[in-house]
Amino acid sequence: MPYKLIGKAFLCKLCSIVIILIALIADQVVISERIFPGNSYSHREVVDQEGNVLVEWVADPKNTDVIFNITAKTRGYVSLGFSKTGKMTRSDIVIGGVGKNRVPYLTDRHTIEGRIPIQDIQQDWKLIKAWENGTHTSIKIMRKMETCDPQDYPITDDTVHLMWAFGEDDTIDYHFKNRGSFQVHLLQPDLTPQVPAPSSQQSDSPNMTGFDVWRLSVSLTNSNITRKSNPWCVFQKGPELEKKSYIIGFSTLMNSEAIITHLDRLVIYKCFPKPESNAEEYSGSCQNATELYSYCKDIIYTWGRGGKDIFLPKNTGIPFGVQSNEHYLVEAFLGNPIQNGSEDDPEKMVESREFNVDTDLLLTETARKYETKIMRVGQNPMHSSIIPSGSLGFEVFGHCASECTERMIPKRKAIRVFGVSFDTGQSGKSVTLHQVRNANQIPLVLQNGNHDPSFQQMHILREETPIRPGDQITVRCTFDSTSRTSISSSNVPSQVTPERCLAYLWYNKEVSSNETSNKQAHDCTSVIHPGDFGQWISVNAPATMKRNIGSELENSLMKLNWTPRLRQSLYNLYKFGRYRSSCGTVPGQQKMNTTIGTTNINRSSSSIISFNRNQSNNGITKAGASSSPARPKPAPSSSSATPGEITVYPLPVEEIPYTMGCPTLGRPPPVLLGPPGPVIFGF
Repeated sequence: MPYKLIGKAFLCKLCSIVIILIALIADQVVISERIFPGNSYSHREVVDQEGNVLVEWVADPKNTDVIFNITAKTRGYVSLGFSKTGKMTRSDIVIGGVGKNRVPYLTDRHTIEGRIPIQDIQQDWKLIKAWENGTHTSIKIMRKMETCDPQDYPITDDTVHLMWAFGEDDTIDYHFKNRGSFQVHLLQPDLTPQVPAPSSQQSDSPNMTGFDVWRLSVSLTNSNITRKSNPWCVFQKGPELEKKSYIIGFSTLMNSEAIITHLDRLVIYKCFPKPESNAEEYSGSCQNATELYSYCKDIIYTWGRGGKDIFLPKNTGIPFGVQSNEHYLVEAFLGNPIQNGSEDDPEKMVESREFNVDTDLLLTETARKYETKIMRVGQNPMHSSIIPSGSLGFEVFGHCASECTERMIPKRKAIRVFGVSFDTGQSGKSVTLHQVRNANQIPLVLQNGNHDPSFQQMHILREETPIRPGDQITVRCTFDSTSRTSISSSNVPSQVTPERCLAYLWYNKEVSSNETSNKQAHDCTSVIHPGDFGQWISVNAPATMKRNIGSELENSLMKLNWTPRLRQSLYNLYKFGRYRSSCGTVPGQQKMNTTIGTTNINRSSSSIISFNRNQSNNGITKAGASSSPARPKPAPSSSSATPGEITVYPLPVEEIPYTMGCPTLGRPPPVLLGPPGPVIFGF
C-alpha cells in the first residue's frame, strides 16, 4: 500500500531542530538592546552536524533592518558571511566575540583574494549584545539590508549562501575545519506551525503533535528509467478518511545520496477518475500516461532540487480525502535519467538499484477559511526555447497573457499569491516574475537575482500579491551556458539537464459552499509561435538546416555558428515575437509533440491563445527608452491560429527603475521595487 499513516509524528529535519544546551550561566555584555516586536527570532538553523553552531535571525522590512544571533561552542571569535557562491572570495564577513577583560569586539570585513578578511572602510554592523561563558560565545548584531557600501552584500530576496566559522581563540586567523555554509532566503516569513507540547503517549516528534501525516511513497529503479522515459509517473489511489481533512504542509524525503543528486523535481496532482474508467495504479513513463492526466484537476505540490519542508499559511489548506475516488499522480523528473549514469562522464556512474522518494502530507481536521491552489506560469516545458551554447546572460520569457487570466480568474475577484517556486535547469542564474496591468508594469511579484538550480526552495512572499483578471504575468529567466558546447532545450532528446523557465504560484482562494464559477487557474504557459520560429530558421539557418526541421533539427542547430548577431536575433524573437499559450488546464492534458518548431495541441482539453497584436507598427517604445528591435513578421504556416482564437502580443517587460537602494552601485533596492512610468506602444 503506497500510503502509510505515520500517526502523530511529522518526520522532517525542519521540525527537529536541535536546541543547543549551555550548562554554565553566561556573563552577558549588553551594548544596546533593540529587539523587534515579539522579542523572538523568526528563523533558527543549527548549521553543523555536531550541533555546535546556532544561527538565528529576524528581519524588519519596515525599517529595513536585520538582526542576527550567532552562538558557537568556542571561547574564540564567531563569524557570519554572505556570498553568492558559498566561497570566501568576494564575500561579506562580520567577525565578533568577547576579548580580554570581557571587552566585546565586532568588525565589518570583506574578502577579495586570500583567506584573511579585510576590514571595510565603512563599518555598518552594530553590536547589540555579546556574551561568553566556559564553553560558548554568542553575539547579537544588526545591519541595514542595504548599506550603500560597495564592500557589503545587499540583503534581498535573492538566494544567499550564509557562511559561518569560529576560531579556537580571538586571534583572527584561518579557521580550517570550523566552518561551513548553507543556502537560504533570508527575508521570507517562517510558516512552521506552532503546536502544543506532546503528551507522554504521543510520538517522538514533539513539534508535530496534534497532526496526522500520510505518506506517499514512490519507488524509482534507475535501470529502467532512461532519457526517453523521463519524466517518470506514478498514479495511486488516495486514502479513505472518515472525516474531511486539509493538507497544511509537505516534506519530501529520500533514502540515498544518489537520488538526492539525480532527482530534479517532483510535481503531484490531485485526480478524480470517472467510476466507469476503471483507472488502475500505474508506474512508468509519463509519455504513456496521457489518459491519467485527463483525470487530474489540480497541482497540489511541487518540490525542486534542494528544497526543504513547505508549510502553508495559517487558516489555509488543501482539501484531502474529499471523495472516495481521490487519486494522486506524481511526476518525477531526473536530472540524469540514464542507466549507469552519463556515458561521457564515468565518475557519474550510478549502480543499478531502487530509489525511494517519500512525500509526507501534514494533515489537520480543523476547517480552513482559505483553499490553497497552485498555478503554473512561464514557458511550456514540453516545447521550450533554445539557449545557444557559450551564452552569458541569455534571457528567455514565458507569458501568461491578460486574455488568459481574464478567462481563468472569476470577474471582480483576485487570486492572492503567497509563495513562488521557480524552476529552471542547471544553467539558470536569475528569475524575475513580472506583472503587467492595463499596459503598465507594477511592482515586481518577486525577483531572485542569484537563483541557484541546486536550491529551488519555495519563496514565501512577505505580503500576498493579488493577481486580477486581465493581468499579464511574465516569467523572465536568465541563463549562463558558457560551460556548454551544445544548445540547451527541454525538448532536445539527448539533453541530460533540460532547461526550463517556470514559476509555480501558490495562492489562496476563499472556500465558498455556493461557488458557482467553474473557472480554474491551474496552468498558463506559452510557446514561441511556430510560424515565427520557422521564419527565423529561414532567415538565419543554412539551406541544409531548413530541410531538416523535425527529428534532425537538433543536430542542425548544434552546427550553427552562434555569432553575436545570431544570438541577438534569437533573443529578439523571444522578447518581441508571437506566442501561443494554453491556459486553464492541468499541464499534462496538453497533447504536444516534442519536435522543435511544431505544436499539436488538443483543443478539447485547454484554451489556446496565439499572441499577435496589430502589426501596423512593429516598434515598441518604453518611456525614456529608445525603440526596440522590430518584431519579426510571422511567416504563413499551417500552424497559424484557428478561427475564434484571440491574437495578441505579450507586452514585453523591462527593468524596473530604482526608486530606493543604491542605483550608483548598479544593484536593485533590497525591499521595494517601485512602479515605472507607463509602457507606451506605437500600434
